[in-house]
Amino acid sequence: MNSTFTIASDTLHYVTHGGWTGSLSTGSSSWSNYDVRFGVRPSAWASEVDGLTFAMSGSNRYSLMIVGGNKLVLSKVIAGAETRLASATYAFAGGGWYTLDASVYQGVLSVKVNSSLVMQATDTTLNSGAIAFQANDPVSFDNVVVTQLGTAPVTSALPPRPSPAARI
Repeated sequence: MNSTFTIASDTLHYVTHGGWTGSLSTGSSSWSNYDVRFGVRPSAWASEVDGLTFAMSGSNRYSLMIVGGNKLVLSKVIAGAETRLASATYAFAGGGWYTLDASVYQGVLSVKVNSSLVMQATDTTLNSGAIAFQANDPVSFDNVVVTQLGTAPVTSALPPRPSPAARI
């Protein structure tokens, strides 16, 4: 079976993944100093490694992955070599929606889950690039917003994600 990304709906539209490992990319190699906010509904399977690739240029990138449904891992990949920059324990409930926020601003990488800062790292290796969603297990993504950051990184808390029943 191949990897597939499908537009699904349960009163809302979102992108869902099925099949083998795959990715769905968008953006420009010229994007720099930005924040990516998106909804994710992970499977929380032990084999899960799903998430976001950002500041992606060729084979170089930062990645924010949900691993096994209980950990977030922030890494950089340069010419195929992966270096872990930070990780945090976080218990994701399978089938629940979460808002993840990843920003890269002048060498500072920040990650929030449901508006709470869960990790930061400093790395000036990558300055710009597109984004992609990576998936190897059933996972859904929605409400993707990329925001160019100005003269200072985003520090204010984002509003919490509405419950699925309250979403329009």
